[in-house]
Amino acid sequence: MKQEKSERQKESFLLSPGVVASAAAGGYMELYGNRRAVVEGSGGVLEYDPQQIRIRAGRFCIRFSGRNLCIRCMTGNSMVIEGFIAGIEYQI
Repeated sequence: MKQEKSERQKESFLLSPGVVASAAAGGYMELYGNRRAVVEGSGGVLEYDPQQIRIRAGRFCIRFSGRNLCIRCMTGNSMVIEGFIAGIEYQI
């Protein structure tokens, strides 16, 4: 059982059908359609404009691309991104 858990932690993000994507490497993300993403475990904003938002999440970077993107709410380690999300890219 312990070995299975460590193997899962090596995966960057696990996608399940519907609304939830999780990162065993230190973050958690919930997707609400293509209009809202709630990211927990974020480490800060790297790039921010209405077409692209790039954030640090653990040892990864996540890039949201789309239209009218904004950070609706942000705390020390979480944020809510809203707008028309056309793509999500995970970078090491």
